[in-house]
Amino acid sequence: MVIKTFDKKLLRDLSSLKAQVFSIALVVGLGVAVLFGFSTTHKSLLKSRDDFYKSHNFADLFLNVKKAPFYAAEELQDISGVALIETRLEYDALLSVPKMIEPAVGHFVSIPDGKQPLMNQIFVKLGRLPSPFASEEVVVSEGFFKFHKLNLGDHFWGTLNGRQKKFRIVGVGVTPEHIIAIQSGSPFPDDQHFTLIWTNQSVLEASYDMRGSFNSAIIKTKAGVNKEALIHAIDQRLDKYGGFGAFGRDKQVSSVYVSEELKQLKVHATFIPVIFFLVAAFILNVVISRMVRSQRPQIATFKAIGYHNKDILSYYFKVGSLIVLIGALIGILLGLWIGDSMLKLYADFYHFPTLSYDFSFLQVGLAVAISLVTAAIGVFSSLRRLFRLQPAEAMRPPTPPIYHQSFFEKSHWFRLLSSRARMMIRGVSAFPLRALSTGIGLSFAVVLLIGGLFWQDSMKYLILAQYSFIQKETGSIQLIQSIESSVVYEVNRLSGVIQAEGYRLTAVKARFRNKEQNTVIKGMPPNPQLQGVINDRLEKIHLPDGGVYISRILARQLAAKEGDTIEIEVLEGKKPTFNLKVEKIVDSFMASEILTSRSVLAQLLREDDLVNRVLFRSYAGSSELYTKLKEMPQVLTVNFRDSALKVFNETSATFLLVFAFILSLFAGAIGFGIAYNNMRVTLAERDWEMATLEILGFTVPEVFRILVGEIFFLLALFIPVGWVMGYWNSLWLISAMSMDNFEIPFVINPVTFFMASVILLLSCLISAWLIYGRLKKLDLVATLKSRG
Repeated sequence: MVIKTFDKKLLRDLSSLKAQVFSIALVVGLGVAVLFGFSTTHKSLLKSRDDFYKSHNFADLFLNVKKAPFYAAEELQDISGVALIETRLEYDALLSVPKMIEPAVGHFVSIPDGKQPLMNQIFVKLGRLPSPFASEEVVVSEGFFKFHKLNLGDHFWGTLNGRQKKFRIVGVGVTPEHIIAIQSGSPFPDDQHFTLIWTNQSVLEASYDMRGSFNSAIIKTKAGVNKEALIHAIDQRLDKYGGFGAFGRDKQVSSVYVSEELKQLKVHATFIPVIFFLVAAFILNVVISRMVRSQRPQIATFKAIGYHNKDILSYYFKVGSLIVLIGALIGILLGLWIGDSMLKLYADFYHFPTLSYDFSFLQVGLAVAISLVTAAIGVFSSLRRLFRLQPAEAMRPPTPPIYHQSFFEKSHWFRLLSSRARMMIRGVSAFPLRALSTGIGLSFAVVLLIGGLFWQDSMKYLILAQYSFIQKETGSIQLIQSIESSVVYEVNRLSGVIQAEGYRLTAVKARFRNKEQNTVIKGMPPNPQLQGVINDRLEKIHLPDGGVYISRILARQLAAKEGDTIEIEVLEGKKPTFNLKVEKIVDSFMASEILTSRSVLAQLLREDDLVNRVLFRSYAGSSELYTKLKEMPQVLTVNFRDSALKVFNETSATFLLVFAFILSLFAGAIGFGIAYNNMRVTLAERDWEMATLEILGFTVPEVFRILVGEIFFLLALFIPVGWVMGYWNSLWLISAMSMDNFEIPFVINPVTFFMASVILLLSCLISAWLIYGRLKKLDLVATLKSRG
């Protein structure tokens, strides 16, 4: 009986709340869409990664040495905690690809002749592995293969140890170690100029005279081993062979990129839905509260004839639940589309063997459960005061709000306002809690808008600073080894070169207190023109005479600040150790590095003034220059700045800007939902007053201005609050999404605060326009009779 009675009432109530049902369902749906879309994408990406790591035996530790005999690996195998070790050869080499003028770079990795390695096994997407002892056959990475529209059987040339060698593509593959194909020292992948190349061990042994030796090894550790202690033991054993320091998955480039992406997805899936569900609970509370006030005599009657509070609560919870479940259904469908679309974007960036969209009914259940909790919060907070009343008292109309003159109303300034403005302010002050909660909801919309829009400011600043003030070169040449600085003049004389500068990069281990980080010291020429050192105001900084500057990324990694002394252990040559004072922390958004002059670095290393990196600025399309660079025996690799910028714009910047657009759209929906419901409830509760004003001679537009003036008054008060909250929220977002080797500067331009305000105002204007239509249709006679 209870169920039938309340079910009939449920249908009538929902039909009278169509507009509010839509707006609440919209906000809930967007929250569920973000929660479901991002969490399912996170799950799909995580599952694809973990399955690939397991099925193809991803190594736990990685190490590089200058040259070590095979028996050194046997010594490492005896260290407690090492389960399996596999040696290999790794080299970078210049490539000449048909129909490509610029030189490309190939990172060659050896595999046992004709066989899969024990760890980091190759998933062959197309073709096959090289045949045993085949000297020309190679497997290349997928991105490079697709970018250049290559086919199996195509040839290219590589410069190995100064000698040109012809190779033939027999396969396309990917390993757990290189899910993202990125060159060492580069912040972004570049499928145009870089590829992984897997070839037989015998080929690299012959080319680099490494028979019986290795320069790279991968290790599988035993369960529960202390990896830091194990790495220290490995480094000690390999020190005499020129070890560059072992490291784990947490510092392996591809693994770090995937882990950081998963972390960012988790941040998005947590932070954004919380705001949507809080706003939805608030709007639902406003709507249910209005229902409860208008149905107060009915509720009292139900209580008087024997219905319990739990029956009434159950009914209103059912109303709220149906509304949010409609939103949850919309959100799940939208979330499926968001997740599938995001995964397609990731498929171009992360080359997993399989990257299929996957979700579980547990995630569906979680989305529904959170929606129901939202309904419960909104409904219970609306009913708790009414349940304290006795039926007889509840049958009487609620006590009108107590009007009294506030401090502001007693002031001279209040009397200067128009009568409409004074009515508007009194309307807000009559319901202070509703006004406060509405204002906070509008502030949340501003927070979301700023959190989406500020990324564009940060990206523009990053591109300006990195590619106009820091990296001003056309390209950089990595030499096979450190040589006399006279090579700079040789490059400068090449056709098409405008300017060239020599740099010295040395691999080091930096320590400060209990923190340690593998990085590089960059020795710069006097008064460098092609590589800038800047502060946070984009002002050029001159190099120190004795101490060093460190990048902000390294400062964060070491928790060091200006004036601290850090310990430096050189990982090559004589491996000296020395202490250096941090003179200044400088902006370098894509590198963890230590900066000093080339002469100071030479003194620290006790060596001559050598260079191993040449930066150059050249005319566009210098085909003769590229040909000459391919022919220079001392050139190991060539990188191009504009290519890195293009990749950045097509990958990271695009991801962030699409995310910003979606967030702005969703925030606008929040503003619309809050404003519409607030004005709709105000109109429903004060329709008698509005009708009276029209009878007294006020026009519909004048009455409308009084009605909507309240929401715009709250906007004027709470938009600045949203600015402050948005600023700190954006700062937290930057911190939460920071990457180990890549820093996004925190920049918010004043125009971002302005745009956030404009978008919110527009969404409120749309809701006001809808309310204006209802106000014009107001039946004055019927409305006034309702109070008769």
